Amino acid sequence: MYDFQPDRSIDSESAWRADTFKSNSEFTVRIPADVMAEVDRLSREPAFQSLRYDQFELASFGSEVVREFMDRHVRPQIYGGRGFVLLDRIDAARFTVAQLEKIYWLLGLHLGEPLSQSAAGDFLGHVEDRTPSGAKESARGYTGRRVLPLHTDGGDVMGLMCVRTGKSGGTTVMSSVHTIYNELLAQAPKLLPTLFAGYPYHRRGEQPDGAPIITPYAVPVFHDVAGMLSSHYVRSSIEVAARDLGKPLDGLALEALDAFDRVANSERNRIEFDLEPGQILFANNYTTLHARTEFTDHDHKDLKRLMLRLWLLSSPRWDVPQELFVYENKSGRPGVDPKPGGSPASADYLHRYASDSAAMAHEKAAQRASKGVPA
Repeated sequence: MYDFQPDRSIDSESAWRADTFKSNSEFTVRIPADVMAEVDRLSREPAFQSLRYDQFELASFGSEVVREFMDRHVRPQIYGGRGFVLLDRIDAARFTVAQLEKIYWLLGLHLGEPLSQSAAGDFLGHVEDRTPSGAKESARGYTGRRVLPLHTDGGDVMGLMCVRTGKSGGTTVMSSVHTIYNELLAQAPKLLPTLFAGYPYHRRGEQPDGAPIITPYAVPVFHDVAGMLSSHYVRSSIEVAARDLGKPLDGLALEALDAFDRVANSERNRIEFDLEPGQILFANNYTTLHARTEFTDHDHKDLKRLMLRLWLLSSPRWDVPQELFVYENKSGRPGVDPKPGGSPASADYLHRYASDSAAMAHEKAAQRASKGVPA
């Protein structure tokens, strides 16, 4: 699909920059009237109204019109094109949150199988600020309002559906993995072996019972399988692992991460856009990075910012090494397998990350970059 070859830059649609797109319309696909008519029809069916979203299967709720739309306009971009698509839009005001969950779930099933996103078994994550007043935010960024630096998620495909926006902020930021590789190859090739070798990751207490809290293997930042260059990157998990192992990052290990972040966050490489109610972002989790600026929320609970998130196991599978499955799930799949009594990582892990000077500097740099302020 990408025909990656070591020591050669990637020349494909996936290696985009900010100036690749003259406007957001160039990566936006409007949901046509016939697909919306099918959504309306499905939403009126008794089974749609009575079943939970996770009881839906395409065998029962499949639609040839919807399948054709997803196969023609979404799947090719996710798996072989630029790596992401912004769908515009479901009329969110016409549906309840529960109905939007079901519609979104059905659309996601056309791209893959939903994965658990936390030890609590969040197969459809609610991205919202759950932090009690005066409390520390959870280590899992989708439960807070702070800035989230550029990173990848735990599935093959990441999806976000906007239900409600906050009072301000919460802008989506994206960057191309293949562009980052191309620039590092041209500017700092000596750092690439370090990024291909990777780093241990902290599992923040969400690993299966009996598994170590830090990966006993390095998770590659860049990896190549069958000619496809992919990435896995969550710097906070790398920083906390290094600290808890008593091996603070320095030398080439630190230089490589800083260079990766610098290129990913550069104004020429990142794009920014605000998801609006009813819009849906689907992105290849191995060829794109995504981030979010800090947001200020509304006071009334019914107005608070809400995004719905999916992690999907692609079909057919995106070929990646097992080391990318950070949590060593007993299922052998990516994501975070649920376990009895499991919950998203507590604030303790975030506190330990934020107290580390190098990690704090990274957070501040990401915050500046998200606001367009030079580092």
